[in-house]
Amino acid sequence: MHAGSPSLHGANPKLRLAARRTPEDLDALVLNLLAASNRPISAYDISDRSIVAGQSIVPNQVYRTLARLIDQGLVHRVESLSAYMLKQQSFDGCLICDQCQAVQILSDPDLFARLQDCAHRFGFAVDRTVVEMHGCCRDCATHDHPNREHEAKRVFSDSTPPPNIIGV
Repeated sequence: MHAGSPSLHGANPKLRLAARRTPEDLDALVLNLLAASNRPISAYDISDRSIVAGQSIVPNQVYRTLARLIDQGLVHRVESLSAYMLKQQSFDGCLICDQCQAVQILSDPDLFARLQDCAHRFGFAVDRTVVEMHGCCRDCATHDHPNREHEAKRVFSDSTPPPNIIGV
């Protein structure tokens, strides 16, 4: 470094702090990246997409931000995919297509109660319940060569959901 050239170490601390993003800024960025996705995405996908968007977030920041958004009830972790999606409504479980990664939300308020009753009969104290079922969605099952063209439609809306299933 040349004498007289600016140094980060010598920079005004207020200027360095001004460049830092607030938790609210990070929340908004992660929520926007999740909203732009047509499927659940991993924390590393979020980090990669933030770079493409010109607002880089390192994975550690992504995980902290996701934890905060989950606590606020805005984001849901799809456990078996190690991925995240916006929590657009209350739900009790999900169906995950192993071919296209589309997620359908299950809405059955009695589901957890029935599972709790079953566990109670075995003397098991449940701390957390995750209901995720894997298989093949209707669109992939009807195509010989599955692709992801139907993915956005399947994840975010379905005009004819089966009973007790709500498309996200």
